[in-house]
Parts: sequence; structure tokens; C-alpha cells
Amino acid sequence: MQRRDFMKIAGLTLAANAVPQLRGEVTVEKPNIILIIADQRRYGLSKATGYPLNTSPTLDQLQASGVGFRNHFASPAASPC
Repeated sequence: MQRRDFMKIAGLTLAANAVPQLRGEVTVEKPNIILIIADQRRYGLSKATGYPLNTSPTLDQLQASGVGFRNHFASPAASPC
């Protein structure tokens, strides 16, 4: 076997393994994403972020079972007149 033939076979094998549709496997799972934005709430006022008082048990429970973002920025859409 020559080097060129080996490279062709290796490339086709890698491509076939990288693309599941070529093998006949089509399994696409869409993630369930729910974004909860609490208005008028300051970061750091929950037990999940280290605050000693239990100010928001429901949000803490949701964050414990999901993902909580610690580095985020907000730009208010409205401001007091």
C-alpha cells in the first residue's frame, strides 16, 4: 500500500466517523433551555452566591439543578423618569 492510498483511506474513515449521517445514525437532541431573568434583583442576594440569608429559595433551587451565570452584564431597557 502506498502512502497516498493510506491517506485516502484514513481520511475517508475519519470523515465517516465524524459525520453520523453517513453511518445512518441521525440522533439530534435539542436541549431544553429556559432563561429566567429576575427584574429588580441584585447579584449576590441569594444563598447560591454566598449570601447568609435565604432570600430566594425557589431561585436557589433552580440554580442548583441548572446553570447559574456568575459573570454577566445587564443594560436596562427602561429607566425611571
